Amino acid sequence: MKKLTTILFISIFFSTASIAAQVVDTWECTDAYKTKVLVKATIFKGRQFGEIDVADKTYMSQYTVEGFNRRWDFDQRDDGRYKYSLVIKPNGDGLYYEFPEERAKVSASMVLDCSN
Repeated sequence: MKKLTTILFISIFFSTASIAAQVVDTWECTDAYKTKVLVKATIFKGRQFGEIDVADKTYMSQYTVEGFNRRWDFDQRDDGRYKYSLVIKPNGDGLYYEFPEERAKVSASMVLDCSN
């Protein structure tokens, strides 16, 4: 059922070109030395979906606001859980998370400097 829902979401999303074209916010995240942009995170009109661009690959993402934090979840598994998340705090700290197959407590594996 989750796989069917995901396929339906993707087909609706890509068939509605006007949604994909309407970016309302963009964040760029760099390394600690601010020498290179590692991640670009966008938010689409409606503020429920976005994109994550990293290492010349683009992932569609679910976008949410949790308290003051912005969050992009991306690369969904068959069970409906996501493999990765990027959380940007109000001070610009970007926290990157990788979630293993087994459910376990996870800490940020990378801290980035993000701005929009």
